[in-house]
Amino acid sequence: MTTRNLCLITLFALLDVYLLMPARHTTAAFALTSYDLAEWLSLAPAERFASPALLTSLLLRLHLPLLAALWALLTKHLTRRWIIPLVLIVAFAALPPFEFVQTPDDANYRQQFFVALIVLACGFLRFLPHHYTKFVAQAICVIGLFTALWAAVGANSTFADYHLGVSYWPTAFTLACLYALIFAIILWEQKTRPQ
Repeated sequence: MTTRNLCLITLFALLDVYLLMPARHTTAAFALTSYDLAEWLSLAPAERFASPALLTSLLLRLHLPLLAALWALLTKHLTRRWIIPLVLIVAFAALPPFEFVQTPDDANYRQQFFVALIVLACGFLRFLPHHYTKFVAQAICVIGLFTALWAAVGANSTFADYHLGVSYWPTAFTLACLYALIFAIILWEQKTRPQ
Protein backbone atom coordinates (compact mmCIF):
# COMPACT_ATOMS: atom_id res chain seq x y z
CA MET A 1 0.00 0.00 0.00
CA THR A 2 1.40 3.37 -0.98
CA THR A 3 1.40 6.52 1.09
CA ARG A 4 -0.91 8.03 -1.53
CA ASN A 5 -3.56 5.39 -0.77
CA LEU A 6 -3.13 5.94 2.96
CA CYS A 7 -3.72 9.67 2.48
CA LEU A 8 -7.02 8.78 0.78
CA ILE A 9 -8.01 6.48 3.63
CA THR A 10 -7.10 9.18 6.15
CA LEU A 11 -9.29 11.67 4.27
CA PHE A 12 -12.16 9.16 4.45
CA ALA A 13 -11.65 8.78 8.21
CA LEU A 14 -11.66 12.56 8.56
CA LEU A 15 -14.92 12.92 6.64
CA ASP A 16 -16.69 10.11 8.45
CA VAL A 17 -16.66 11.21 12.08
CA TYR A 18 -18.69 8.26 13.30
CA LEU A 19 -16.82 5.71 11.23
CA LEU A 20 -16.97 3.10 13.96
CA MET A 21 -20.22 4.16 15.63
CA PRO A 22 -23.34 2.01 15.32
CA ALA A 23 -25.78 3.40 12.73
CA ARG A 24 -28.67 3.10 15.15
CA HIS A 25 -27.18 5.70 17.50
CA THR A 26 -29.76 8.47 17.75
CA THR A 27 -27.40 11.43 18.21
CA ALA A 28 -24.85 10.45 15.56
CA ALA A 29 -26.84 12.20 12.84
CA PHE A 30 -26.14 15.72 14.10
CA ALA A 31 -22.60 15.74 12.65
CA LEU A 32 -21.53 14.00 9.48
CA THR A 33 -17.95 15.21 9.12
CA SER A 34 -15.17 16.65 11.24
CA TYR A 35 -15.97 20.01 9.67
CA ASP A 36 -19.61 19.72 10.73
CA LEU A 37 -18.48 18.69 14.18
CA ALA A 38 -16.12 21.68 14.35
CA GLU A 39 -19.01 23.94 13.33
CA TRP A 40 -21.29 22.44 15.97
CA LEU A 41 -18.63 22.77 18.67
CA SER A 42 -18.03 26.41 17.70
CA LEU A 43 -21.58 27.16 18.84
CA ALA A 44 -20.98 25.83 22.35
CA PRO A 45 -20.41 28.70 24.82
CA ALA A 46 -17.64 26.75 26.56
CA GLU A 47 -15.77 26.56 23.24
CA ARG A 48 -16.38 30.22 22.29
CA PHE A 49 -15.20 31.61 25.61
CA ALA A 50 -12.34 29.18 26.22
CA SER A 51 -8.77 30.35 26.11
CA PRO A 52 -7.73 30.06 23.35
CA ALA A 53 -11.19 30.34 21.82
CA LEU A 54 -12.40 27.63 19.41
CA LEU A 55 -9.31 25.49 19.95
CA THR A 56 -11.13 22.17 19.52
CA SER A 57 -12.80 23.44 16.34
CA LEU A 58 -9.40 24.45 14.98
CA LEU A 59 -7.90 21.06 15.83
CA LEU A 60 -10.75 19.33 14.00
CA ARG A 61 -10.34 21.57 10.96
CA LEU A 62 -6.56 21.28 10.78
CA HIS A 63 -6.69 17.77 9.34
CA LEU A 64 -7.74 19.14 5.96
CA PRO A 65 -4.60 21.28 5.53
CA LEU A 66 -2.45 18.49 6.96
CA LEU A 67 -3.83 16.06 4.40
CA ALA A 68 -3.43 18.66 1.64
CA ALA A 69 0.22 18.98 2.67
CA LEU A 70 0.71 15.20 2.63
CA TRP A 71 -0.86 14.99 -0.82
CA ALA A 72 1.34 17.79 -2.10
CA LEU A 73 4.45 16.11 -0.69
CA LEU A 74 3.75 12.45 -1.41
CA THR A 75 2.11 12.52 -4.83
CA LYS A 76 5.00 13.66 -6.97
CA HIS A 77 3.62 11.65 -9.89
CA LEU A 78 0.74 14.11 -10.30
CA THR A 79 1.57 16.91 -12.67
CA ARG A 80 1.25 20.52 -11.71
CA ARG A 81 -1.90 20.83 -13.81
CA TRP A 82 -3.65 18.37 -11.42
CA ILE A 83 -2.27 19.34 -8.03
CA ILE A 84 -2.98 23.08 -8.30
CA PRO A 85 -6.72 22.63 -9.11
CA LEU A 86 -7.00 20.01 -6.34
CA VAL A 87 -5.48 22.39 -3.78
CA LEU A 88 -7.72 25.23 -4.99
CA ILE A 89 -10.83 23.03 -4.68
CA VAL A 90 -9.91 21.95 -1.14
CA ALA A 91 -9.14 25.56 -0.16
CA PHE A 92 -12.45 26.72 -1.63
CA ALA A 93 -14.27 24.00 0.33
CA ALA A 94 -12.60 25.21 3.53
CA LEU A 95 -13.78 28.82 3.07
CA PRO A 96 -16.46 30.17 5.42
CA PRO A 97 -19.95 30.95 4.08
CA PHE A 98 -20.57 34.24 2.31
CA GLU A 99 -21.85 35.77 5.56
CA PHE A 100 -18.16 36.16 6.45
CA VAL A 101 -18.10 39.34 4.35
CA GLN A 102 -20.96 40.82 6.42
CA THR A 103 -19.68 39.60 9.81
CA PRO A 104 -15.86 39.63 9.66
CA ASP A 105 -15.72 39.78 13.48
CA ASP A 106 -17.06 36.24 13.84
CA ALA A 107 -14.20 34.15 15.28
CA ASN A 108 -15.55 30.96 13.70
CA TYR A 109 -15.60 32.46 10.20
CA ARG A 110 -12.14 33.95 10.67
CA GLN A 111 -10.86 30.53 11.70
CA GLN A 112 -12.37 28.91 8.59
CA PHE A 113 -10.76 31.57 6.40
CA PHE A 114 -7.42 31.00 8.15
CA VAL A 115 -7.67 27.23 7.53
CA ALA A 116 -8.39 27.88 3.82
CA LEU A 117 -5.22 30.01 3.65
CA ILE A 118 -3.25 27.19 5.33
CA VAL A 119 -4.56 24.77 2.67
CA LEU A 120 -3.28 27.10 -0.06
CA ALA A 121 0.10 27.40 1.67
CA CYS A 122 0.31 23.61 1.99
CA GLY A 123 -0.14 23.32 -1.76
CA PHE A 124 3.17 25.14 -2.18
CA LEU A 125 4.92 22.31 -0.33
CA ARG A 126 4.70 20.60 -3.71
CA PHE A 127 7.69 22.69 -4.76
CA LEU A 128 9.82 21.78 -1.74
CA PRO A 129 13.23 20.32 -2.67
CA HIS A 130 13.02 16.53 -2.82
CA HIS A 131 15.53 15.87 -0.02
CA TYR A 132 13.23 17.66 2.49
CA THR A 133 10.02 15.98 1.37
CA LYS A 134 10.08 12.87 3.54
CA PHE A 135 11.19 14.71 6.68
CA VAL A 136 8.43 17.33 6.34
CA ALA A 137 5.84 14.62 5.61
CA GLN A 138 6.87 12.74 8.76
CA ALA A 139 6.62 15.95 10.81
CA ILE A 140 3.11 16.50 9.42
CA CYS A 141 2.16 12.94 10.41
CA VAL A 142 3.33 13.56 13.99
CA ILE A 143 1.39 16.84 14.12
CA GLY A 144 -1.69 15.08 12.70
CA LEU A 145 -1.47 12.26 15.25
CA PHE A 146 -1.35 14.63 18.22
CA THR A 147 -3.98 16.93 16.69
CA ALA A 148 -6.41 14.00 16.34
CA LEU A 149 -5.96 12.94 19.96
CA TRP A 150 -6.09 16.48 21.34
CA ALA A 151 -9.26 17.22 19.36
CA ALA A 152 -10.87 14.06 20.79
CA VAL A 153 -10.20 15.22 24.34
CA GLY A 154 -11.82 18.61 23.67
CA ALA A 155 -14.76 17.25 21.66
CA ASN A 156 -15.58 14.54 24.17
CA SER A 157 -15.42 17.05 27.02
CA THR A 158 -18.04 19.17 25.24
CA PHE A 159 -20.14 16.08 24.48
CA ALA A 160 -20.04 15.19 28.17
CA ASP A 161 -21.12 18.73 29.13
CA TYR A 162 -24.24 18.32 26.99
CA HIS A 163 -24.82 14.66 28.02
CA LEU A 164 -24.92 13.55 24.39
CA GLY A 165 -23.55 10.07 24.91
CA VAL A 166 -21.41 10.10 21.75
CA SER A 167 -17.66 9.87 21.39
CA TYR A 168 -15.12 11.19 18.90
CA TRP A 169 -12.52 8.70 20.13
CA PRO A 170 -13.14 6.03 17.45
CA THR A 171 -12.44 8.47 14.62
CA ALA A 172 -9.57 10.15 16.49
CA PHE A 173 -7.98 6.77 17.12
CA THR A 174 -8.46 5.80 13.45
CA LEU A 175 -6.90 9.07 12.26
CA ALA A 176 -3.99 8.72 14.71
CA CYS A 177 -3.32 5.15 13.56
CA LEU A 178 -3.41 6.19 9.90
CA TYR A 179 -1.00 9.08 10.50
CA ALA A 180 1.30 6.66 12.38
CA LEU A 181 1.06 4.17 9.51
CA ILE A 182 1.92 6.84 6.90
CA PHE A 183 4.88 7.85 9.09
CA ALA A 184 6.06 4.23 9.33
CA ILE A 185 5.72 3.63 5.59
CA ILE A 186 7.73 6.76 4.79
CA LEU A 187 10.41 5.57 7.21
CA TRP A 188 10.38 2.08 5.69
CA GLU A 189 10.62 3.50 2.15
CA GLN A 190 13.65 5.56 3.21
CA LYS A 191 15.41 2.52 4.67
CA THR A 192 14.64 0.18 1.74
CA ARG A 193 15.36 2.66 -1.04
CA PRO A 194 18.64 1.87 -2.79
CA GLN A 195 21.37 4.36 -2.02
